[in-house]
Amino acid sequence: MNKTSSGKVHWSTPHHVVQHVEHVFGGVIQLDPCWNTISPVRAVYAWTKTRTYTNGRKVWDKSPEDTLHWRWDHGTYVNPPHGDKAVKDKILKEAARGTRMMVCVPANTGTQFMQSLMSYGLTKFCSPRVAFVDPVTREPCKGVMHDTALVFCNGNPEENRRHHNNSFVKGIVK
Repeated sequence: MNKTSSGKVHWSTPHHVVQHVEHVFGGVIQLDPCWNTISPVRAVYAWTKTRTYTNGRKVWDKSPEDTLHWRWDHGTYVNPPHGDKAVKDKILKEAARGTRMMVCVPANTGTQFMQSLMSYGLTKFCSPRVAFVDPVTREPCKGVMHDTALVFCNGNPEENRRHHNNSFVKGIVK
């Protein structure tokens, strides 16, 4: 499991990946259920494990389980903590119910999680490897250990085809 310099398993998404996700969602990410306070994601709603923010302002305190129990709205971006089985299970549950979301995960295509996730949508493998940002030092993480995939899920085969032929596959992911 990759950890930041602080020993955490959370990585912030680089700005150029966030721009790509915003483009796919028409400019607005509605929800980031795995947000951290230095993330460049400017979702309408951003949840940490203990608090909810809207446009960067704290709205209310939440228990750590709330992110996993609340229904995720459409236009959700998720860069989950690596190795968090509960969050992975929630991602698959939301994908199965047709939530329109983009998931940024290690491209471990041999895992059951990744195979299940890819069955719900389109997958873009990022090249070159994405240098995520350490939320403590705010520096790009050195020695990225894995490839990254963005998986677009929405339960709508027609929209999947449209994204396949347009911005998603031809995306600006660096």
